Amino acid sequence: MADPTSPIAPPPPPSPWWWFLPPVMLVLRRRRSIAHHRTILSVLTPQQRAHRDRFVRTTTGWFVVAVGGSFNAVKETWELAEHNEWHPAVFVLVLVVMLALVGGNTVWQASRWSRRTGPADAEQRSH
Repeated sequence: MADPTSPIAPPPPPSPWWWFLPPVMLVLRRRRSIAHHRTILSVLTPQQRAHRDRFVRTTTGWFVVAVGGSFNAVKETWELAEHNEWHPAVFVLVLVVMLALVGGNTVWQASRWSRRTGPADAEQRSH
């Protein structure tokens, strides 16, 4: 087993020439990604693997909940549009605005998180 504290370099990307055959490029990238993932998993302790697995199951569950809520929001918005006899373009516009708000919030939250957990914060936490 490798030392879990040593950094594991990601595999080099395939040659850009493979983009002339996109399916081959995608397969090559996927294979390298799987091999890299397996390498990382091989250095984790059983406790770290269990923690990772629990995290993945939890995030997958919340993702399913979020997708279900999104479908429910679309259905309710459609029913509101039908009840108020809106033109279908208004319904589409409302969906686009909702998507833009959600996307904007996601970008904003991610940028806030990355600023809080940047390299300077990592150095402060290590001391």
